[in-house]
Amino acid sequence: MHEPTPDLVRRFHIFLLGLIGAHTFDKRTAPEMRAVAFVLGRLRVVDRELFLEQQPTTVCRRIYLPFEPGIPSSTWPLWKQMVALVRESQKVLRNRQQGTLRSCWRWLTREQERFQREIEGFLCHLEMHLWRYRELPSLKDLTRALQKYEGRRSLMEFSEAMLQVAGESVKQGAVISDAGKLALPWLTRNADSIRAKAGG
Repeated sequence: MHEPTPDLVRRFHIFLLGLIGAHTFDKRTAPEMRAVAFVLGRLRVVDRELFLEQQPTTVCRRIYLPFEPGIPSSTWPLWKQMVALVRESQKVLRNRQQGTLRSCWRWLTREQERFQREIEGFLCHLEMHLWRYRELPSLKDLTRALQKYEGRRSLMEFSEAMLQVAGESVKQGAVISDAGKLALPWLTRNADSIRAKAGG
C-alpha cells in the first residue's frame, strides 16, 4: 500500500470541488475566519487556535482549509487532507439541503446540531478509513474528538452510540454519506495503489 502523492491529492481536490461547486480558501490567513475564531472562543464554543489551525470550516460553498491541498505537514499529512476534503464536501451538500443561513444559525445556537454535524463528518471518516485500510478505526478515538465542543455527557454518549450503529453498516459495505458516494468511486478508479490489499 502506497502513500497518496501530492498530485493525487490535488486531482482529488479539483474533482470534488468541481462536482459540488465549492471553492477552498486558506483558513489560517482569511480575515473572516480570524474574526469567527475570536467570537467562537469568547462564546466557549471551541478553542480559537484549535479552530484556526486544526479544523476545516465550511460556510455556504466556501471551504476554509488549514492546509494547502497537496502540501503535506506533520499536522496535515496527505491522507488526512483527503479525508478532510470529503468531510467538508459533506457539509457543503448539507448546507444545500437545509439552506445556508438556517444551517449556520442552527450550528451556532444548538449544541445538538453541532454534534449532528460532527457525527456526519465522522461517518465520512469511517467510510474513507474502511475504503483504504479495509477495517474500521477506533470509534472511541473518534468520539473523543467531540470533547472539544464541551458538550453534555448525554450528547457524547448518544454520538458514540450513533457511530457504533453507523460503523456496523459501513463495515457491511454501506456508503451512507452523500460525499462518500461521490468520493469513493473516484478513489477506486484513480487511487487503487493507496489501498490495502484485500485479505492482507
